[in-house]
Amino acid sequence: MIEIEIFRSDKGIFGYQVSGHAMGGNRSEKYDLVCCAVSVLVLTITNGLTDVLKVTPETLEVGETGGLIRCILPRELETLKLSQVSALLETLVMGLEEIAREYPQYVRFKQD
Repeated sequence: MIEIEIFRSDKGIFGYQVSGHAMGGNRSEKYDLVCCAVSVLVLTITNGLTDVLKVTPETLEVGETGGLIRCILPRELETLKLSQVSALLETLVMGLEEIAREYPQYVRFKQD
């Protein structure tokens, strides 16, 4: 099961954690599709934050064997950067919610 947790404050999303694998009873194409979709979305947004927007996360953990990424961003960002970060993070949530809705047997989604 892929566990997705989104961390929010009154100013918006400030982090996320994605862990696990979409393990089913038997490995199938859906398993591969779900894992791939979640991984590509999360890694692309993370790279957008760090490489394009040049935001340095307070915490960025990536599991050595895959199956974990935790990104916690600074709570204080300049106004323009905050707007750009928010756009990326809301896009991440929108994509992950859709995957969780389509494949609830593989993905559990939680927002704080």
